Amino acid sequence: MSKTKPTEITSLIFSIMRTLRNCHSQGPQTDPLSFLHFKTLAIVDDLSQPTMKEIAGILLITSPSATDIINRLVKAGELKRLTDSHDRRKILLATTPKGKKILAAGQKEMDKRIRLMLNKLNNREYLQFVRLLKKINSK
Repeated sequence: MSKTKPTEITSLIFSIMRTLRNCHSQGPQTDPLSFLHFKTLAIVDDLSQPTMKEIAGILLITSPSATDIINRLVKAGELKRLTDSHDRRKILLATTPKGKKILAAGQKEMDKRIRLMLNKLNNREYLQFVRLLKKINSK
């Protein structure tokens, strides 16, 4: 069996990511940053009160870019800023009930889109795909 070139694999991965982003942006939100907003909400919800700097690091964007996204989410009532009880200069982030609701709806839609993509695989291929993803993702 011949091996696929890493550049082809990279291209396929980016293509899949683009497809997922495009599927997400076809949802009810029309904001061009909706995928990034969704990802930011998911990160904040997943972590325990992260800082803006932590969000920027995870998203691989600059702190000013993260601040802009977070400001929009705070203004929309999806995130809230909290003051650290040990260091009042440190601002922490938390998901609001509205943000959790939007996140749940977005995740449901994303799951639906992924299921549609994976329906192309038979059961054996699907199980193998999941096993390989877990293997690649293991540390």
